[in-house]
Amino acid sequence: MPANPIEAKLMELPQARHFRADDIARWIEAMSADAHPIEWHIARLSGIGGSESYATAQIEALAKGENASFNAFVRPDMLVAQKLLRAIPRPSSAIMRRGNDLETVARSMLLEESAGNPRDDLAQAMRQMRVPKHEWLIGNPDLVLERDGKIGIVDIKVPGKVHPRVSEQYVYQLHHYAIGFFAATKKLPDFL
Repeated sequence: MPANPIEAKLMELPQARHFRADDIARWIEAMSADAHPIEWHIARLSGIGGSESYATAQIEALAKGENASFNAFVRPDMLVAQKLLRAIPRPSSAIMRRGNDLETVARSMLLEESAGNPRDDLAQAMRQMRVPKHEWLIGNPDLVLERDGKIGIVDIKVPGKVHPRVSEQYVYQLHHYAIGFFAATKKLPDFL
């Protein structure tokens, strides 16, 4: 029986039988010092989230003998190691922390300028959904937005520098969320 409630939560995860005691202790120590609550990190361990979807596509490409690009948020080998607690997610960089800190401001500005309404009920449904036969697919969208009778998924980014186009990783992330939206609502979003 686990000694503390955090370890008990970890042992409820599907991959728990592959955890090693020293990895559990190291992970709890590292994640307890992170800015995000430890419960948020445990929820991320429970499946593959939107920001990790590109890495899973690269795993599939490699399995098929295709070329894979590893400019993803996390490399496939690191994703597997993190899900098994054998690697600690890298700490947020200053630019990442700035982006996270400014997400609330960007969200407020987007809502004001778009005259849209947040659909927190649908965002929560997406967080709780599980796709049959793909229970590993999880998602935590930044915003589900209703505007002019249409509903869409918005992933808020406040980058350190502006890029001329949307990266492939973000395309995968938004399509990942569209699958979760469909699982939660039985319809596709009107926009991403």
